Amino acid sequence: MGRLPDTRLRAWVHAAKRISGKSDGDGLTFTRARNGTAAWTLRYRFGGRARELTLDRYPELPLAEARTRALDARIKVQRGIDTAGLKQTEKLEQLTVSTFRELALAWHERMVSPRIKYPDLVLPIRAPR
Repeated sequence: MGRLPDTRLRAWVHAAKRISGKSDGDGLTFTRARNGTAAWTLRYRFGGRARELTLDRYPELPLAEARTRALDARIKVQRGIDTAGLKQTEKLEQLTVSTFRELALAWHERMVSPRIKYPDLVLPIRAPR
């Protein structure tokens, strides 16, 4: 483990191209999207299926801490806990809606607003003014 030097990571972050799945070993991978977002993910298998857990963004999560978090997550997987599934469940528990309107507005905020230049033009239900 520990094949990626921090100097190379910094160079990749400053590069203007997409980087996908550079492995640090034991499933810990570094990716950089075209928009410049760099992140750490842990790739593993659970129940015969390939799974991915996003740990956090780089450089907010430095290399040494990413290795520690990946090790902790792998230990949970070995104990029979699907860490990516657990993270999804926790997100769903935080999203509590009681009406269709609240659900539609939560969907808009999460799925449309970050991706569309003028998200107010795509409101599923008009918000009160």
